Amino acid sequence: MTALAFEKDIVPVMEGKMNFPRKEGSGSVGQGRVEKDIVPVMEGKMNDPRKEGESSGLLQFKSTLSLDSSPWYSCDDSTSPPKTNSWNETTNCCLWEGVTCDKVTAHVIALDLSCSWLNGSLPQNSSLFLPPRLQRLNLAHNHFEELVSLDLSDNFVDFAIDKYSFEMLARNLSKLTLLSFDKVNMSFVPPSSLLNLTSTLKRLSLRKCNLHGELPSEVFRFRYLLYLDLSSNKVLTGYLPKSNWTSPLELLDISYCNFRGQLPTSLGNLTQIVTLDLVPNSFEGEIPNVFGSLKKLAGTLTLSSSNFSGQLPPSIFNLTKITLLDLSNNSLEGVLPAHVIGLQNLEKLDLEKNQISGGVPSWLFALPSLKYLYLSNNKFLSLQNGNKIQGPNPNSIDTIDLSSNNIHGSMPSFLFDLENLNDLDLSSNNLSGVITSEMLSKPKSLATLDLSNNTLLSLTGSETDDFNYSLHTLSFSSCNISRFPSFLKTAKNLATLDLSNNKIQGSISKWESQGWEQLTNLDLSHNSLTGVEQYPGQNLWSLDISSNQLHGPLLAPPPSLREFLMSNNSLTGEIPALICNLTSLDLLHLSMNNLSGIIPACLGNSSQSLSSTLPAVQVLVLRSNRFHGPLENAIAPSSFSRLEVIDLSQNVFTGTLPTNLLQNLTAMKLTRNPRYCRRSTYNRGGCDNYRNSVKVMTKRLRLELQLGSALPGFTIMDFSENQFYGSIPEVLGELRSLLVLNLSHNNLDGLIPPVLGICGNAGLCGFPLSKKCGNSSEPPSSNFADDAEDNSRSLSIWKIAMLGYGCGTVLGLSIEFKEEETLTPPIQHDKEKSALLQFKNTLSTVALYGPLPFSPRTNSWSETIDCCSWKGITCHKVTGHVIGIDLSDNYLSGTLTANSTLFHLHKLQWLDLSFNYIGIYLPNSNSGLFLPQGLQRLDLAYTSVNDSISSAFNQLVSLTHLNLSNSLLSGPIPFEFFFLRNLVSLDLSWNYLMRIDNQNFNMLATNLTSLRILLLDSLDMSSFAPTSLLNLTLSLTSLSLGYGIKGEFPSDFFRHPSLQYLYLTGRRYNFNYGITGSLPVSNWTSPLRVLDLHGCSFNGSLPASLGNLTQITYIDLSENGFEGPIPDVLGQLFKLNTLNFYKCHFRGQLPTSMLNLTQLVHLDLSFNRLDRPFPLNNPSGLQNLEELFLPGNRITGRLPSWLFTLPSLQNLDLAVNRLGGSIDDQIHFSTAFKKVSLDNNYINGPIPSFFFEFANLTWLDISSNNFSGMIKTNMLSKLEKLEYLDLSRNRFLSLGSSGNDVHFSTFPNLWHVSFSYCNVSQFPSFLRTAKSLEILDLSHNRIHAISQWEAEGWEGLWTLDLSYNLLTSLSQYPGKNNLTTVDLRSNLLQGPLLAPPPSVERFLISDNKLTGNIPSSICNLTALVVLDLSANNLSGIIPECLGNLHRMMILNLGLNNFHGKIPHVAARGLESFDLNDNLLEGFLPRSLSNCTFLEILNVANNNLKDTFPSWLGHLSGLRVLVLRSNRFHGPIPNSVAPISSFSNLQIVDLSQNHFTGILPSEFFSNLKGMIDLRKRSLPVGPPIPYVRRREAGGFTISDYDYQNSVNITSKRMEIELRRLLYLISVIDLSHNLFYGQIPKELGDLRLLQVLNLSHNSFGGPIPPSLGNLVALESLDLSSNNLGGPIPSQLTNLTFLAVLNLSQNNLVGVIPHGKQFDTFENNSYSGNPRLCGFPLSKKCSNNLVSAEEEEDDDDDGVALIWKLALMGYGCGLVLGISMGYIVFTTGRPWWLVRMIERDWQPTVTKLIRRNFYGGS
Repeated sequence: MTALAFEKDIVPVMEGKMNFPRKEGSGSVGQGRVEKDIVPVMEGKMNDPRKEGESSGLLQFKSTLSLDSSPWYSCDDSTSPPKTNSWNETTNCCLWEGVTCDKVTAHVIALDLSCSWLNGSLPQNSSLFLPPRLQRLNLAHNHFEELVSLDLSDNFVDFAIDKYSFEMLARNLSKLTLLSFDKVNMSFVPPSSLLNLTSTLKRLSLRKCNLHGELPSEVFRFRYLLYLDLSSNKVLTGYLPKSNWTSPLELLDISYCNFRGQLPTSLGNLTQIVTLDLVPNSFEGEIPNVFGSLKKLAGTLTLSSSNFSGQLPPSIFNLTKITLLDLSNNSLEGVLPAHVIGLQNLEKLDLEKNQISGGVPSWLFALPSLKYLYLSNNKFLSLQNGNKIQGPNPNSIDTIDLSSNNIHGSMPSFLFDLENLNDLDLSSNNLSGVITSEMLSKPKSLATLDLSNNTLLSLTGSETDDFNYSLHTLSFSSCNISRFPSFLKTAKNLATLDLSNNKIQGSISKWESQGWEQLTNLDLSHNSLTGVEQYPGQNLWSLDISSNQLHGPLLAPPPSLREFLMSNNSLTGEIPALICNLTSLDLLHLSMNNLSGIIPACLGNSSQSLSSTLPAVQVLVLRSNRFHGPLENAIAPSSFSRLEVIDLSQNVFTGTLPTNLLQNLTAMKLTRNPRYCRRSTYNRGGCDNYRNSVKVMTKRLRLELQLGSALPGFTIMDFSENQFYGSIPEVLGELRSLLVLNLSHNNLDGLIPPVLGICGNAGLCGFPLSKKCGNSSEPPSSNFADDAEDNSRSLSIWKIAMLGYGCGTVLGLSIEFKEEETLTPPIQHDKEKSALLQFKNTLSTVALYGPLPFSPRTNSWSETIDCCSWKGITCHKVTGHVIGIDLSDNYLSGTLTANSTLFHLHKLQWLDLSFNYIGIYLPNSNSGLFLPQGLQRLDLAYTSVNDSISSAFNQLVSLTHLNLSNSLLSGPIPFEFFFLRNLVSLDLSWNYLMRIDNQNFNMLATNLTSLRILLLDSLDMSSFAPTSLLNLTLSLTSLSLGYGIKGEFPSDFFRHPSLQYLYLTGRRYNFNYGITGSLPVSNWTSPLRVLDLHGCSFNGSLPASLGNLTQITYIDLSENGFEGPIPDVLGQLFKLNTLNFYKCHFRGQLPTSMLNLTQLVHLDLSFNRLDRPFPLNNPSGLQNLEELFLPGNRITGRLPSWLFTLPSLQNLDLAVNRLGGSIDDQIHFSTAFKKVSLDNNYINGPIPSFFFEFANLTWLDISSNNFSGMIKTNMLSKLEKLEYLDLSRNRFLSLGSSGNDVHFSTFPNLWHVSFSYCNVSQFPSFLRTAKSLEILDLSHNRIHAISQWEAEGWEGLWTLDLSYNLLTSLSQYPGKNNLTTVDLRSNLLQGPLLAPPPSVERFLISDNKLTGNIPSSICNLTALVVLDLSANNLSGIIPECLGNLHRMMILNLGLNNFHGKIPHVAARGLESFDLNDNLLEGFLPRSLSNCTFLEILNVANNNLKDTFPSWLGHLSGLRVLVLRSNRFHGPIPNSVAPISSFSNLQIVDLSQNHFTGILPSEFFSNLKGMIDLRKRSLPVGPPIPYVRRREAGGFTISDYDYQNSVNITSKRMEIELRRLLYLISVIDLSHNLFYGQIPKELGDLRLLQVLNLSHNSFGGPIPPSLGNLVALESLDLSSNNLGGPIPSQLTNLTFLAVLNLSQNNLVGVIPHGKQFDTFENNSYSGNPRLCGFPLSKKCSNNLVSAEEEEDDDDDGVALIWKLALMGYGCGLVLGISMGYIVFTTGRPWWLVRMIERDWQPTVTKLIRRNFYGGS
C-alpha cells in the first residue's frame, strides 16, 4: 500500500474533452450534485436499460471499495460523509452525490469522488469505466493500492487527458507494467511527457490518441518494454534511436505516424521482435541490412511508402516466419537475389513502385506459401524461365502483378500453368508474340487478365476451344490486334472486355455479336471499325466505340446501358427513338458526328410521359453535330434533375434558351453536387466516374478535361455556336455550383451582368460597353418593349421614383442619427443569451502547465447579467443583437459541431476562437449553411478543423478576414474559398498537409481581388510557378509563401505598389532553394517594411536601389547566391532593425554607413568573403545593437576596442577570420556581454582582464589564437554563469593556481572546458567539483601525473581527453559511471592495462608502453564501441570476449605481441578491424563475412596461413584490405567475379605472401571505387556514437574524431596513411608468385595512385592501357619477366613521380618527354636491350624516332625543362622529408596550422576538380 495513486497534488482530475459530435440536444456538463430542476428529466429515464447498466456498474465499483476510517489526507470538506453513502439501488443514480448526468439523455457524464475516504484497488476491468459517456473523472484525495495495470482504452466516448494530469499520473504510478490509452484524446499531452513513465513498464499502447509533436527517442529504449503501439497518430514525429538500442521489444507499431530520418542499423538489435509495423511514415535513405538478425519476426513486415532508396537489403529475404513483406512505393534499386533461404511462410510479397531492375527470379514462383505477388512499376527486364520451378506447392499463387516494367521477349507460357492463378497483370511491358485461346483455357481459376500496352502482342483463337469459364475481366488495350476476337463470346463469365487502341478493322457481324451473356463493359474505342450490325452483349452497362470510322445511322443500344460513347465517328441521321428506353443511362456522348434532326422526344418533348425520359442522365454531350430546332418549352417537368454536364455547342439549335430545362437542373443548384455512384466492372464493382474526356470552353481556351477525376468538382453548360436569341434567363443565377458557362456565338440580346462574355452582340447595351441604354442610370427593363410611348412613361415614373428615393435617404439618415443619440438601451435578446450559455456549457477550461494565468472570459457569462456586458461579447448599439465573440487564447476545450447553439446567433459578424483546444467537426453540411451569412471575420487559428468545414464557406459573401492557420487542414485549397470575393485577409499558414498548385493560386488571385493579406507559410507549393504572383491584386500589402517553389522570381513583383511585408522562406526552416532571380537594379521605390528572402537562390550583385527602401525595418537575404561588394547605401535605411546577409558570398569591406544605424539590433554578415579591416574610429550608431555575427570571413587588422564598448551588445562572434594584434585592455567596457567567440584568428598578447569582468557571460571561445600568459583560477571567479570555456590552441597560454582556488561548485552550468594545445603542465584538479562538467579536453599539453586524490569527484564527466601528454602512470581514471569516452593516446604509460569504468564506449590508449595481457575485466565493457590498444607491448592471447562485444565498431590491436588465433567476431556493426604487426596465426575467421559494415581489414605482418578471402566480396562497404607479409597462398579465384564483388575497394595490399596463378581480369573490372569517384559510395556503416552533440550559441560541438591508419609502400618508402585514407587508391601485389600477362583492365582504374606488381613472374608486354592511369604517382613492375618495348602511352602519366621497370626483358627505345625525362638509370637497370636517355647506351639509327629528330630544334627548351625538373626532384625529396618530420612531430606548430587551414581546402578543391570532373 502506498499513498493514493490519484492525489490532489498529483492527478487532480482527468477530464473528457468534447472532441466528437454530441447527440442533438445534449445539455451541459455540470459538477457535483445534480440540480433539482432536472430531477424530473432524470426520473423519466429510470427505465432506460442502458441507464440501469450504468447504475449497476457504479454500485459494483462501490462494493469493491472500503472506507478509510482514519484518512491521513486533508480536504476542505473532510467533515462531510463519503459521497458513496448516498449510492443505493432504490435511488436514481443521477441523484447520487458526486454523479452528474446529461439533462436530456440521462447518461452519466461526470464523477466527482474526491475526498470520499475510499480505500482499495483500481483494476484494469473496473466497472468504474462502464459509463460510455463519461467525460470527467475526479478521484483526488483517496487511498488506492499501487496500480500495476491501467487500461482506459475505448472506455469513454469523449475522454481526454491533459499534460499536467498525465505527468502526475506517470510520476506517481511507479509500479505500472501496463498502460493503455487507446483512442483517448491526448492532443494536449506533449510526447516528451512519456519520459516520466516508470521504468518498470512492459506494455504501452497509445494508439489513435491524437499525439502530436516530436517523440523523444529514449522512449524506444525503455528497459523492460515488450509492447509499444503508437500507431495512427498522424502528426507524431521523431526518429528511431541510432545507437544504444538494445531492447526486449516484441511488438513495435508506429504505423500511420510521421517519423523521419533514416532507418537505423540499431534496429537489428531488437532480436526479440515478433511484430514490426513502420508504415507509412517519412523515413528516407537506405534500408539497413540488419533484418537477418530479427529471427523471431513473424506476421507482417511493412516498409512501404517511406521514401527509402538504395539497394534491397539481402538479409530481409532470409526471414523465415513472416507472412507479408511490403516494400512498395519507395525508390529501392538493385536486383532480386538469385537464391533465397527464407520466406517459407510468405503469403504476400509487394515490391511495386520502386526502381528494381534485372530479372524476375524463378524462386519467387516456388515459394511454398506465396499467394500474392506485386512487382509492378519497376524496371524488370526479363522473367526467368518458370519451367524450372521446384517446390512443394508451386501453384499456390493467386495474384501476379508485373505491370509497368520493361519485360521483353515472348509471353512466358508457364504462367498459364499456375492452376490457382486468379489475377494476372502484365500490362505496360514490351512482350511480344501471340496469345492463343488454348493458353487462356489452361488456368481454370483465372478471373482477371490484363495484357494491355504491349504493342507487339496479338490475340488469336478458335471458337471450338474449350474456353476458360472463370475469366471475368480481359484487357488487351494498346496491343497488336487486327481482328475482333469473336471466339471470346463463349467465355460465359466474361464481364469486362477492353480492346481499345488496337487495329481492329471492318465490321462486327451479327453472328460475332451473339453470345456474350455476361458482358457488361465493352471498350472498342480508337480502332478502325466501319460498322456494327449488332452490339455484342445484351446486358451491357458501358459501351465505348468512340474514335472509329463508323458510318450510317446510329444503332440503338440495349436498354440496360448506363454509359454510351460514340463520339468522333461519321454517323448520320437522327438519334433513334429507342434511345428513350435507356432509363438507366447516365452518360450519353455523341459529339463530333454528322447526326441531325431534332433531339428525341425523351430528351425534350413534354408530351412524353415521365417514364419515357432519361431520369438518371448526368452527362449529355451532343457537340459538333447538325441538330436543329428550338428547345424552349420542350422539356418535360422534372427532367434532367441530375444533369451536371450539358454540351449542345456547335449545332443549329434555335429559339430562346430553354427556361424549363434550366429550372429542372437540381444538381447544379446544390452547393456541392451529390455524387451518384456509377457501378462499373472496370474498377471491379466499385464506383467509377466517367472515364472519358469532355472538351469545354473556359477562359477563352478549349480545354479537354479528364472527367474521371474532375467531374466531382465540375458542372458545365455549353450552348455556344448555335442560333439562340432573346435574353438570358434569370434562372441561370440559381445554378450556384455552375463552374463553366458558355453562351458565346449566339444571337442573344438585352442587358446582362458584366461577368458574362458580351462581345459581338450588337443588340446589347450598358456597362462596360460604350453603347448606352438610353439613360446611364436606367435600371434593367424589358428589352422587348417597342412602344416609344410606353418607354417615355416608364422613364418619367423612374425619374419620380429616384427623386423620392433621394429625399427619403436624406430624411432617413437624419432620423437615424437623432435616434442614435436618444434611443433607449438596446433590447436584450433572451434567445441569443440562452444560446451562448448552452455553448458555454459545452466547453471546459484546460490548464496544461499549472493553474490558469487569468480567468477565462466565459466565467463572466451569467444568466443574471445582460449578455452584452459579458467579457468577449460585443452587441449592436441599436438592435442589441450579438455581433461579435472573442474567446481567443482562453484555455478552452470542447467541440464545435454544425448544430451548435453558437450558430443560432444569426446577426454574428465576427467570431474568434483561436488558440484554444477546440475541435470543429462538421460531418456533413450539405443540408444547409450553418455559419451566419453576415459573418465578416472568422478566426479559428490553432484549433482542430475538419476538412469538411470548407463546404460552409460557399455563401459567406460578407467575409473579409479568415484565419485558419495551424488548424490541421489538408489537401488543396478548398474550391469554396474562391467565392469569398470580399476577402481582405486570408491566413492558411502552418497547415503542413495543405498544398497549392498553379491552378489553385491563379483562381485565388483572379477571384479574390480585394485581398490585402495572404499568408501561406509551410504549405506545399512545389507545383506553383512564381510568375503567377503577378496576377495578385495591387492592393496586397502582406504576402508569405510556402515551401518547394521552383522557378525564376519576377523582379517586377518587388516593385508592387502596396506590398509592405514579403516572406519567401516559409518563415520557419522551409526554404525555397528552387527560387532564382535578382533584385531590381533601378526604379525600386517600394513601401516594403519586411523583406525576407532567406534560403532562396537569388543571384547577382546587391543593387544600390536597395537604399530606396526607406521604410524597411527587416532584411534577410541569407543563404542566397549574391556576390560582389555590399553597396554603401544601407546607412539610408534609418528604420532598419534586423539585417541578415548570412552565406551570401559578399566580398570587400564592411560598409561604413552601416555602422551609423541607430535602430539596428541584429546584424549577421557571417560566412561571406569580407576581407578588409574594421574601421578603428568609434561609429556614431549601433547603440541598440545586441547581436553581431561576422564569423567565416577574411577580415584582417586589429580588433577595434569600440566593439567592447557598445552598450547593448550581448553576442559577439568574429570566429574564423584573420584578425591579429592585441586587444586594448584600457577601455570602458560594457558588461552586457553573454557570448564572445573570437576563435580561429591571429590575436596575440595577454587575454584582456575585462573578459573576466563579464558577469553575465555564458560562452567564451578564444581558441586557435596566439594569446599568452597564465590563467589563474581566481580570475574565473566572477564568471558564475559560464557554461562553455574554450582556450585551446594558444600554445603560450598556461593554467595555474592562485593559491586560494575557486570552488567550482559555484559554477552550476559549466559543461565544457577545453585547454588542448596549450602550455598546461599540472592537472586542473580544482575542476572536479564542477557538478555539470561533461567534457574536459586537456590533450596536447605537458601533464606528467594525476594523483588518486585528483582523480576523485568528476561526477558528471562524459568525455576525458588527456592524449598527447607525458603521463607515466594512472591508478584511477577521473570520472565515475557517466564516463563514456577516455582518450589517453600518445603518453608514456607503463605497466599493466587498467580497465576503465563499465560505462565507457570509446577507450583509446594507443602509443604507450603498456605490458602484460589484456585484463579479463575488459569483457565487462558491454557498451564498448571503439577500442584502440595499438602500439604498446601487450602480449598473450586475444580474449574471446572481444569478438562478442556486439556494439563494437572499431577494434585496433595492432603493433603489439599478441599470439594465437584470431577469435570469432560477432559484432555485425564492425567497421574497422586492425590486428597488424602481431604474432597471430591460423585462418581469418569466417565470421567476418557477417560484418556488413566492415570498411577496413588490416592483418599485415602476422603468421596467418590461408587462401584469398573471396568470401569477403559481398561486403559492399569494404575499402581497405591489407594482408601483407603473411603466408596466404593459392590463386585469386574467378569466383570473385560477380559484379558487386569488392566494388568499393580502394587499397589492396597482398604483398609478401605466396599467392600464385594468373590475375583474373574480372577482379579489377569490379573495382568501381577506383574507376569513377562518383561511383565511390560513402561509408555504409552507421555513424559512430561519439561525443553527444550539444547545440551552443549557434554552433555544434563536433563528434569525436577517430582516424584509422594503414601503412603502404609508395615511392620506395613505407608510409602511414591517416587523414586521407578514403582518398588514396593503392594496389600492391608485390613479392608473390603471380604469372601470366598483366591484365589490360588495370588501365580502367583511373583513380589508382600506387601500383606495385614487382617481384612476381609476370610475362608478356606492358599493357599500353596503363597510360590511362592519369592519377598514378608510383609504378613498380620490377623483377618480373616482362618483354617488348616500353609503351609510349606511359608518358601521359603526368603525376608519375616514381618508376621502376628494372630486372625485366624490356627492349627498344626508352620513351622520353614529360615525367620520363626525370627518371634515372636505376629505373631501367637489368634490361640489357633497352637504350636511350637516361641510359648511357645509345640507340641505333633505325631505332631513333621522328619525334626525337624534331626535338633537336628544341634543345634549348629541353635544357631549361631538365633544369627545372632537377629542381623539382630535389624539392620533392626535401618536401617529403620535411613533411614527414613536421606531421609526425607536430612542430613547428605554425607551419602545421597554416597547411591545415590554408592549403588543405585548395588541395581538396584540386582533387574534386580532377576526379569529379567539375568544381
